[in-house]
Amino acid sequence: MLMHEPRIHAGMHGALLTFVFTEGADFKVLFMRSEGGVSMCGLGVLALVKVTGEAGAIALEAEPRVIRIDAPAGLITATARRDSQGRIHASFLNVASRVDSLGCSVMVEGFGEVEYDIGFGGAYYAYVDA
Repeated sequence: MLMHEPRIHAGMHGALLTFVFTEGADFKVLFMRSEGGVSMCGLGVLALVKVTGEAGAIALEAEPRVIRIDAPAGLITATARRDSQGRIHASFLNVASRVDSLGCSVMVEGFGEVEYDIGFGGAYYAYVDA
């Protein structure tokens, strides 16, 4: 319902902060969009670090601070700092990526056999040589 509220478009993403489940994490986040939950959202991580810094929920100074975020994809490590004008600069190291399956194929009606590989980088992706 939140993602379809009249002032929000169908492509909107949201983030819900909740209790921490992973030891050492600063907070837990559940990402959502109009189709349901997602395991990882890079733009959401950057926005979340900026919002929590601006709101004072996370203290940020000139020295970079490591922020550990528990997400459905795993533990995400962000780094943030405040510059001399008070602007927040953030980056993050995503969960480890990996190859899950190589050389898969599927028959696509009207097209034929399509070969693909499956990889994980916070979410699962099928890679196709288009």
